[in-house]
Formats: sequence, structure tokens, C-alpha cells
Amino acid sequence: MLFESLHHELLTFVFGNRCPSEEKIQEMILRCSDLFTFLAEKRSLHYLSHPQTLQGYLLYFVPITLHKLYKVLLEITRHPLFLSNYEELRILDLGCGPAPALLAFVELEKQNLFPRLALHYTGVDFDYTSLQVAEKLVQKLIPLSPRIRYQFLRRDLRTGKVFQEFRKLAPQFVILSNLVGELETQGITATEVAQRLKPLATNDTHLATIIIEPATRKTSQTLHKLRDLLLEHNRLSLCTMYR
Repeated sequence: MLFESLHHELLTFVFGNRCPSEEKIQEMILRCSDLFTFLAEKRSLHYLSHPQTLQGYLLYFVPITLHKLYKVLLEITRHPLFLSNYEELRILDLGCGPAPALLAFVELEKQNLFPRLALHYTGVDFDYTSLQVAEKLVQKLIPLSPRIRYQFLRRDLRTGKVFQEFRKLAPQFVILSNLVGELETQGITATEVAQRLKPLATNDTHLATIIIEPATRKTSQTLHKLRDLLLEHNRLSLCTMYR
């Protein structure tokens, strides 16, 4: 079954050889889920520094986000625009967390769906714990391959000027997974997010934006607004959003 081995690896990564009861796992997941729905306004900036929140995030949000990104990447990278023009796929993952986007691409690579396509992945996050966990997960779950290059950067995405730095990466995909809502709680509006993404759309790159947020009423309204802003003002060939 797809992702079955990966799910097992995540359980082992979180709990080692001592897996807790199903009730305990459910409690961790529900507590973490509440942070992104009912308690979003009260969520601290470094929420993953709490061990139980981190465990719940790895058990639920990483697999769920991985599944969504897998389907989106599978669909978009089959597009003739990418298959005919690119030998390297450059992904900029803003607010990367524990890097489920990178794990999703590796699942595609395992199936040998893109035998000539190499990956250059850049994960960006402000939270030190997230980047530490991402590094450990990647080292554990991703085999060494010359076709997969990755780097992690610690940057504060509330600062607009850092987006100019990302322009030199010339990404073909920009992923914002559970980031827009977090920026919004820090006072960054959808209009400002769209403006900050604008420099990433270079003249010679077809930019696809993938945005994933929990399916609450407020985030759904924000996504619709952000989609319209991105398509109206930025040079985007594709704009995919999931709730």
C-alpha cells in the first residue's frame, strides 16, 4: 500500500520501539488539530517545541500534508510544460516544517515515474525545532541519491525582504503548507502574502504555487482571496489550493 512503509517509519521515529496506546495517539492528534482550528489565534510561534504537540504533528499533519502534496506533484509534474522543458525540478517550500513536501517527491521517485528528473529542494522555516526534525527525518527516510539535493534555511518569513533572496533560486514550485494562516495570526494579510510572492515569478520560469490550509471557514475565505490576488497580479501559470 502506498505510504505504508513511510507511516511505519514515522511511528518508529516518533516513539521508537515503545508505541503508546491508540487512545494516547488520538489525544496527541486531537490536541495538535485544535491548535490549527479552534485555538489558532492563541497558538504560539514555536508550538512544535512542545514534545506532545510535535508528536501529534508528525503523526497526523505530516502524513496528511504528504498525501495532498503527493497528488498535486503527481498531477502537475505530468504536465507537458514541465516534462518537456525541465530536467531539474526546483521546489521552494516556505514554512516547510518537518518537510513532508520532500518526502512526497521521494515517494514519486521510488515509483520511477520521473527517471530523468532531478530535484533541488529548499525548505524554509523560522522554527528551529522544525528544521532540526526535518534534517533528522530526511537523513533517516531518504536514501542518498545524486538526483536529490536539498537544503534547509532558517528565515523569518514575516520579513518581506527575505523573498528577494529566494528569487535567485528560480523555483518552479512554491509550496505554502499551513503557512498562510500562521502569517495571518502574525498580522500578515493575504494581500501582503501575494505581494511577497511576486518577485519569485521570473521571466523565464513557469511558477506553480501550491497552498494548503485546514478547512475552516476563515481559512477558506483567505484562500479564495489569495488565489484571486495571485492569478491577477503575479506571473503564475498554475495556482493550486487545498483545504
